[in-house]
Amino acid sequence: MPYQIQLVVFNLVGTTTKFGSKTPVQKFDRALSQYGFHSSRQEISAPMVMEKKDHTSFMLSTEYGWELWKAAKGQSWNEQDEEPIYQSVDVINACMAEKEE
Repeated sequence: MPYQIQLVVFNLVGTTTKFGSKTPVQKFDRALSQYGFHSSRQEISAPMVMEKKDHTSFMLSTEYGWELWKAAKGQSWNEQDEEPIYQSVDVINACMAEKEE
């Protein structure tokens, strides 16, 4: 007897409900700015459909990202540099969520 699907749950918050919102871009901008990495809204929002960690990697992996990081830090970025930025995005998410309540 085949199983009958009774419930399907999708996490689309930030994908559909906040389409066009500046909030996700602002979160990444704040997190990246803490590390001397300044990008335009268009550059930050281009990979917005990615998971946060992949988004961070993508931003740093572009030619522009390499140049910005090197200018800010005096060296090329590596994978260990990603984690603090990723964690910063999560901290900013939590802080902004508290303010919205």
